[in-house]
Amino acid sequence: MKTQTTCVTFIFLTLIIIESCTKDFTSIQHAASYDHQALIHEAQRIPAGIYTGESTHLKNGIAYSWMEFSGVDKLESVNISLPLAELLDPAAFLYGSYANTIEINMPVANRCKEIFNTIIVTRSLIDAKAGIQVPARLSFNFYLNSAPFNSSMDCHAHHAFNKMPYGFNPVLSRGGCINGLGLIWNSEIEVDETNYTEMLLGSANGDLAFYSPTISLAAIANRPDFVGDVPLPIVMTPGRYYPTKFHIKQSGTELVVSLEKFVHRN
Repeated sequence: MKTQTTCVTFIFLTLIIIESCTKDFTSIQHAASYDHQALIHEAQRIPAGIYTGESTHLKNGIAYSWMEFSGVDKLESVNISLPLAELLDPAAFLYGSYANTIEINMPVANRCKEIFNTIIVTRSLIDAKAGIQVPARLSFNFYLNSAPFNSSMDCHAHHAFNKMPYGFNPVLSRGGCINGLGLIWNSEIEVDETNYTEMLLGSANGDLAFYSPTISLAAIANRPDFVGDVPLPIVMTPGRYYPTKFHIKQSGTELVVSLEKFVHRN
């Protein structure tokens, strides 16, 4: 009887030891998995700094973009600089993928290109806005990485009003939908068409696709230094950065266009 009791006790103690070891091993596995995920997450974070894109050669000048992070993952601004002489010369726009366009390369280091994919500058010599002819203008279209591109863009998809700021509406005139670029949205704010500067937005496939700070050629001639608000969408998409300001200014012989003061939707 004593031998039988001893055997049962031994088996019981052995099971406790095995269970304890199994728990410890499982804990080690979980800790290792957590550390691995933490390392991956840390590697994907964008350190503070200024990241510059590859230069885009125009007719006789160079355009380039850069993104500034004030802290880890804290996007401060997205910017492009273009020579004024090129912007005012229609011949400089003959080199784009589409008529009257120039495509600017975005920074690719540290996942910058995963936030904004490209910037396309469009020159409109004459446009239709609510049936009224407006002055020639330049639009600087900052495309989100999540936006569909070129032929996959559908201007006529369901208009996602909740993905846009309150008060913005699609421009349903002939000039509102640009094939391969997206559908233009404008606000109800009255603008001075002579010294015109405005923030337009663009959609494709039923979602916000790009931000479009726009300025008339007449306003460029007046050495602009304009700062405007960018309202937030009614519904923000998790993981996206949203600008709250835009800035168009002349700096020497260049025009600098920026999206600034970003908020990040967690």
